[in-house]
Amino acid sequence: MRLELELARAQESTARTQERLMQATNAIANLHGTGMVALILGKPDAILTHTEVIEKTIAVDPKTGRVLAQSDGLTIGYLTKRLGFKNNEQTWQWLNSVQLGKDSGAWSKELTAHPTLKLPRQLLSQVQRLFAYQVGNRQLLLGEGGGR
Repeated sequence: MRLELELARAQESTARTQERLMQATNAIANLHGTGMVALILGKPDAILTHTEVIEKTIAVDPKTGRVLAQSDGLTIGYLTKRLGFKNNEQTWQWLNSVQLGKDSGAWSKELTAHPTLKLPRQLLSQVQRLFAYQVGNRQLLLGEGGGR
């Protein structure tokens, strides 16, 4: 009976440790990519690549060739893909929960093929950090695990 109790306690402790490990690896993966998680977990053959596409819109006066305006902010669609949300609405809900929603004052209308809200690129690291450390409220999708 004592051995069974000891075994149950050990299994509970192992489950808690595994849950903490999963949360930590999710945070690392969100901040630095899955390759970094593999490297940290002792896989020396892990491949680390970091490719970032920066889209920049530049309006040029056709008569003079002068640059009239330019923008390189982040769209909600970009953040949705980057953070792994299912749709833009989920991304907006999470951004609202960390005070970076549409009405936060952080967003600006920038030049695109059509007017759209964009978050200044310098806030990307802050957004990724908040997301990785599970700050804010996020509705989980069916099948998603973790403490979000």
